[in-house]
Amino acid sequence: MKSSQFFLVICLALLGFISCRIQKQQRSTGKMGEGSTPASTQQASSEQRVIELKPAVQNGKYGYIDGTGRFVIKPQFEEAGPFSEGLAWVRIGKRYGYIDTNGNVVIKPLFEKEHPSDDPPTGSFSEGLAAVQVKADLYGYIDKSGQFVIKPQFQDAQPFSEGLAAVQIGGVDQYRYGYIDKTGKFVIKPQFEEAGPFSRGRAQVKIGGKTIFIDKTGKDISS
Repeated sequence: MKSSQFFLVICLALLGFISCRIQKQQRSTGKMGEGSTPASTQQASSEQRVIELKPAVQNGKYGYIDGTGRFVIKPQFEEAGPFSEGLAWVRIGKRYGYIDTNGNVVIKPLFEKEHPSDDPPTGSFSEGLAAVQVKADLYGYIDKSGQFVIKPQFQDAQPFSEGLAAVQIGGVDQYRYGYIDKTGKFVIKPQFEEAGPFSRGRAQVKIGGKTIFIDKTGKDISS
């Protein structure tokens, strides 16, 4: 009887020792299992990489550095913009396209400046769309595959914010801004000399030389 009890105690002690060793190894490696990484850790790492990457120039070429100042996308571009929603515009030769955080071209360089002094014809992505300019100085919006979802038709186009974007149309000396939705339909008619993005349901605009705040119906809510 005593021999059986002694054997049982020995077995329990060995099991406890093995369990402690496994837990210690998992804590030291930070892994949930062999070769696995928690999904939340992977997502946080990816988001941090996008936040950290910034354009930087070396020997006349642009690349991207991380938070330590180290180039993670080698200098190879004539111009480079900030990352937004995982993509950044770059100029390759005379044309502009978009790259991902690994430096891969995901939207081919198809866009050119109409005039050398113009701003880049490609905007940053916001809410899945980016404003781009084509020849004839007209702006439209593309998705992340590079396809136009709102055809070029505006003299100016701002990023989407809270589902709306300020765009400009009109003739000589009669250019006015209004707001469109993601189908390209005007939800606030063109009437403003200046128009800013929506934030918390309101946007700052200028009409008749006066600066006011409007809601998403175009109503003045300044007072």
